[in-house]
Amino acid sequence: MTVLGLSGSTRKDGNTAILVRTILERCEKAGLETEFITLAGKTIHPCLGCEKCREKDWCVIQNDDWGPIMDRVRDSEVLVIGSPTYYFDVCGQVKNFIDRSYSLYHRRQLAGRKAVAVAVCANKGGARTIET
Repeated sequence: MTVLGLSGSTRKDGNTAILVRTILERCEKAGLETEFITLAGKTIHPCLGCEKCREKDWCVIQNDDWGPIMDRVRDSEVLVIGSPTYYFDVCGQVKNFIDRSYSLYHRRQLAGRKAVAVAVCANKGGARTIET
């Protein structure tokens, strides 16, 4: 079983990355194969709302890092996605990533996969972040 850990923080080695990596380490100890990807330094453009993905079954925006990362998500069996909490919700990079993933919804390309959502926050907003 392959577990992909995705850290949505803009801080490469921040608390979100530490938390996601800790989960992956536990998975490795249980004998699972893991991979870690950080969105720090990556470009994930926002969804344009163009609906062209309904015809293509894939987001038509080509000039960023979303496609290669989503390929890794599709290849994994479990996704651990972590986000810092900014203004009571997921950070912008994670929101863009989730919105663009809508393109896979129509043909249920991620159906049957397990997912774990983790949020890092200093005060309030963690529950809202997980709901997103």
